[in-house]
Amino acid sequence: RFLIKDNASAFILAHNHPSGQPNPSDADIMMTQRLYKLSLMMEIEFLDHIILTQNGYKSLKELNCFGSPRPRRKRIKEI
Repeated sequence: RFLIKDNASAFILAHNHPSGQPNPSDADIMMTQRLYKLSLMMEIEFLDHIILTQNGYKSLKELNCFGSPRPRRKRIKEI
């Protein structure tokens, strides 16, 4: 809702794991994939999903948890 209201062109999702383990849970991966698909439909770029802990972080984009690569849109040639 905030992304649409504020006319965002891109976003990053971040949350913490109080356990100190930065590895994504199955729920983290599922949510990332759902948000990625939704971001494609809404044409708002999903830059990353980051899990933060006291011991470090994990980037779900670096872990290839987003699913298929973002399709490139064809540019329409102006006349």
